[in-house]
Amino acid sequence: MEIVDIKTFKKVMIENDYQLDRMEGDILLYGYNLVKDEVEGSKSEKWGFHNGDNVWKIQYVDRGALIDRYGDYSYIVDRIKNRCDFVDIIDVGGVDYVVYKCDESKFDGNIGFVISNNNGYIRYFPKE
Repeated sequence: MEIVDIKTFKKVMIENDYQLDRMEGDILLYGYNLVKDEVEGSKSEKWGFHNGDNVWKIQYVDRGALIDRYGDYSYIVDRIKNRCDFVDIIDVGGVDYVVYKCDESKFDGNIGFVISNNNGYIRYFPKE
């Protein structure tokens, strides 16, 4: 709930042991337990994305385990549901995110989450 700009995004990624994978234009990509592979592409169990429009997203890759399948995704989603207020369902590229407003957050906007294609996503929705 503290990511308000690219600097705080980088701070959260670095402090939580994510590594910079690459920067493509305005898009930053960080990976957790990152394994870089020039041929097949980098692999990670969690990804952090930030674009030039101050939109960020964290992707939790399905580990295929019965317990803790998406890592700390469930923990974060439970905190959002308990501390924040439901706002809307927002479609992004054919994927419906459930979106909450968090009064405790430092950012100006809302936060949404969804599990899609065996990945958990938590995404920032800037105030329009």
